[in-house]
Amino acid sequence: MSTFYADMAIDTIQNAKLEFLRHTMKDDTIKKPLEEFVEAQRKFTKQIAKSGCDLITVGTESMTRFIFGSNKTEKTESK
Repeated sequence: MSTFYADMAIDTIQNAKLEFLRHTMKDDTIKKPLEEFVEAQRKFTKQIAKSGCDLITVGTESMTRFIFGSNKTEKTESK
């Protein structure tokens, strides 16, 4: 499962925050730490999206194996 669309939404929101900061904050001593904070938020949020996606993938695979029986990797390992 891909996080392409989640990453695109996260980037859109974080870019809007950065643009707001760049247009409203004139003092670089305040603006620079805030920009770094927004970038940290971006990185954290993307990692949360990836972890959630990975969790859904594992859950889906587990349920599929439970409902339909063993998967192909188990069959090839038993040969």
